[in-house]
Amino acid sequence: MTQSLISRLTSAALGALAATACLALPALSAPMDEADPALDQTVKADEPVSTDPTVISRGHVDIGPRVIDGTWQILARDDSAATPLWRTLDSVAIHVSDESMMDVPDTDDYAFLEGAQGKRAWVIPQTQQVDVPWVGWNTQDSEALKRMGTGATMTVERVEGPGRMWLFLQDGTFGAPRVLADSGANSADGSAGSTPAGEVWMEANTHVHANWVFSEPGVYLVHLRVAADDGAGNASSDATAQAVMRVAVGSQTDPHDALRAVPATADPADSQNASDQSRAGEQAGDNSASTAESAPPGVSSQDQSALKGPRDVSDSNTSAPLWITIIAAVVLIGAGVAWLVSRAHRKQRAGSSLVNPQDSERTTR
Repeated sequence: MTQSLISRLTSAALGALAATACLALPALSAPMDEADPALDQTVKADEPVSTDPTVISRGHVDIGPRVIDGTWQILARDDSAATPLWRTLDSVAIHVSDESMMDVPDTDDYAFLEGAQGKRAWVIPQTQQVDVPWVGWNTQDSEALKRMGTGATMTVERVEGPGRMWLFLQDGTFGAPRVLADSGANSADGSAGSTPAGEVWMEANTHVHANWVFSEPGVYLVHLRVAADDGAGNASSDATAQAVMRVAVGSQTDPHDALRAVPATADPADSQNASDQSRAGEQAGDNSASTAESAPPGVSSQDQSALKGPRDVSDSNTSAPLWITIIAAVVLIGAGVAWLVSRAHRKQRAGSSLVNPQDSERTTR
């Protein structure tokens, strides 16, 4: 009886553990909760700006306008570490590993994901997930707010890459997906490179996240343009900027290839200038101590200068809740097994005549 009891409880333990792990698996169609406390944040005016080459493979990042030395720019606010800072887009590679892969629903609501339905795709989800970067946008910089009326328009001008990229929002529990950008919508073969891929209206002083979907692994260069509304519905002449977001999709894709990639331009002279700047950036990155990988907890920024290689600012703390849940489940199940086995032994010692066979069967189930 004891062996049967242990066998059944062990199976139950494994089943519970698997169910606990499945709770952490994201769904492509998971909607955004408008009351999500993760969207509440405060952006301070004195947050620093970095140009150090950096790889971000998980944690919170926002694309948005920031006014630096009087110039309107598009930067990435990196909130994956304890202290938020802004990074220039040409110094950041967003690494979307295979941990981000999801099954694309084969339903009418997701028919816009042409060619990806029924397959697996790489997804930066609208709701934050462990081991995946969480990329959104914000219009919360105090100086940028002074230059915009009701908000700003972020245009996805075009996308360079081996596959197709989509950006969409899922509103509410039963809301249909709202497509914001599709890199293949205006191209003959559905490949990346259409102009423009889409526009996103960003209200002033807001923070939003959406789903970014990539059909193939490789390096994607997402050309962005952010222009503030002058209050009369027109783009502000002194609040317009362009930049390229660099994304390395797939675990086998080297994020440094994204950092080194030279965006294609229509003007050969611009391409040459971009190539020169890229080589200069590579040389600076080779000589810069701040291109190191993330220092272990407790290592100061000065100590990080001794590290080599590109910096990865992945937030290892984001996986803590899942492991705490799993460990707690295992401990509770183990305690239950020990108690039931002990109870069974006590009944055996009391004599078999005191145990009704039917009661014994119920005890072991």
